[in-house]
Amino acid sequence: MDRLLLSAAAILSLLILFSCDTIKEKRDGCPSIVTLDLSSTDPSIDYLTIWFFGQDGALLERDTVMKENYRNLYNVKMEREVVACHVWGNQDTDSLYYCRTDIDATGETATAEIKVCREHADIFLLLDGYAEGGALSSSIACTTKGRMANGDYVENENIIEGVAGKGTDGKLLFRHRIIRQKDISAMKLTITSFSPDGLRHEHVYSLGEWLRSLDYDMNARNLEDVVIEADFSFSYFNITVEPWNIKGKIEVTV
Repeated sequence: MDRLLLSAAAILSLLILFSCDTIKEKRDGCPSIVTLDLSSTDPSIDYLTIWFFGQDGALLERDTVMKENYRNLYNVKMEREVVACHVWGNQDTDSLYYCRTDIDATGETATAEIKVCREHADIFLLLDGYAEGGALSSSIACTTKGRMANGDYVENENIIEGVAGKGTDGKLLFRHRIIRQKDISAMKLTITSFSPDGLRHEHVYSLGEWLRSLDYDMNARNLEDVVIEADFSFSYFNITVEPWNIKGKIEVTV
């Protein structure tokens, strides 16, 4: 009788072990629930485009989240692996933001906080002392091609035309929006003026060298804006470069 009870207990133990292995195998086959915290996203960013890529580089999931949903946790099911999450803010405009993070989704759940970085900078040009009646324009030649003014994406062009506006005290304002540059040393600023009789005058300046001398950080998490103030006349031209958060200035006279 005792031998029979021992045999029954042994068989029951084996069944329990077998059952545990079976449950574990089924849980490993379940997807991982990946949760993204988007709450720190600036509400001035209209939308986020979220991309998930597997370890082999294949696209696993793509979605868009509008700004009214930034406060809500974003959940998605993933096959269990380490995934690369790329998040673009305002991807189809020139107001560009980006974040990339690797997420270990090998467990049942995984979480990540998304903090997009400012991938663009505004370069403002304030002109004073220019001749009335003549047309003016400005442009910046960049070394890294990509998104240009007004959200256009031009693969074979790297000239950003300034968007004209009104500055303070009657000054003429041009805004140039650039993406993060790999090399700023060759960046050029061109100011073109036309006299009333139609004569064209073109002035080219080494913007990249000015920025380098001010230790402008193109690798900063959020790119800083730049202000250029110019006193523009027939015989005298003065430029002051004053990034918002960088101390110092440069004066150029021609």
